[in-house]
Amino acid sequence: MALIRLCDLFITNDSGLMHVAAALDVPLIAIFGPTDYKTTSPFGAGSHMIRKPVPCSPCMKPDCPLGHHECMESVSVDEVYN
Repeated sequence: MALIRLCDLFITNDSGLMHVAAALDVPLIAIFGPTDYKTTSPFGAGSHMIRKPVPCSPCMKPDCPLGHHECMESVSVDEVYN
């Protein structure tokens, strides 16, 4: 947590550390995939979320039943950077 507090920007997936950064008011970009962004998204003015609305999301499964996480793979580096 001490290292997260030092960040100017925290880029993360939907995780506990995302919530730590939000609680510390560290600006963050959270990349969502199979989890439900409506129930687990971060709070705060400096929190931004990136997700792709694919038909199978949110499936809440760690392993994609379709064999590929389209919800994650369709997020580009450029999109996160911008």
